[in-house]
Amino acid sequence: MHFASTLAVLVSGFVAGGLSCQEGYQTYCQWRGTAPVCGNSGYSLGQRVGDEYMHNWTRDIGIDEQYRRGQVTYACYEEYGETCWKGYKELWCRSTPYLTEKVDAADVRPAARPKHPHQKEIVKIEIGLDTDLK
Repeated sequence: MHFASTLAVLVSGFVAGGLSCQEGYQTYCQWRGTAPVCGNSGYSLGQRVGDEYMHNWTRDIGIDEQYRRGQVTYACYEEYGETCWKGYKELWCRSTPYLTEKVDAADVRPAARPKHPHQKEIVKIEIGLDTDLK
């Protein structure tokens, strides 16, 4: 069965948090920090903030070595992105999925032009979900 939905998004530039990945059953995660200068949040491993907790970071061990040691899943290894030259990335997780997913640039079309130069452009994103309901 195919479900399609339309989502209107206010485009304001960079979206905080990266694409999501899974670290285990009902453990949904996002890498925080943008290379080359990644910075850090000042929080510690395991520390909770709202419904999230810091699951991992690349402060002491790089992402390649963590993957070789089995300390990060392949999905989160793939979503890591570029290496930091300064600071490090943090992997924040929670028990519910994040609403950020990969969207093909061809699927993002202007839905309305701003009427004033200070207004943001609104875009329409078509999201198709293929599911096999049994």
